[in-house]
Amino acid sequence: MSERGRGAADAARLHDGDDWPWLCVAVVGTGFLAAPTLSAVADAVSRLAPASVRGEATGLQSSAQSAGFALGSPIVGVAIDVSVPAGGFAAAGLAGLAAALTGCLLSRRCPSPRPPASARRESARRTDATHVQ
Repeated sequence: MSERGRGAADAARLHDGDDWPWLCVAVVGTGFLAAPTLSAVADAVSRLAPASVRGEATGLQSSAQSAGFALGSPIVGVAIDVSVPAGGFAAAGLAGLAAALTGCLLSRRCPSPRPPASARRESARRTDATHVQ
């Protein structure tokens, strides 16, 4: 066995016995919080999206969620393989933090300025009046 392989095996042997009980507690805790979180996100997206784009918004949210599920397992698996089992939790936490920060930064974009509703109604009336003959 190479030096690198022996070092990894020694590190795994050192951490295997101590981490497992706490990791089991952490998995149960995250499992209890997963379903309410997913429901709350779906509710927030459907409530906040305007009716005209609600289907698109919920579809994008569902696609992003599915991509996270599909990419999360392999990434956490690699983190566990190259480190200790707790490294998987650290990788998942860092990925979640990165996703949250990205969402926060994207939500702070300045939308294009929209005229007040009264100005839009007046503009629509003028347009209608010029087209009526």
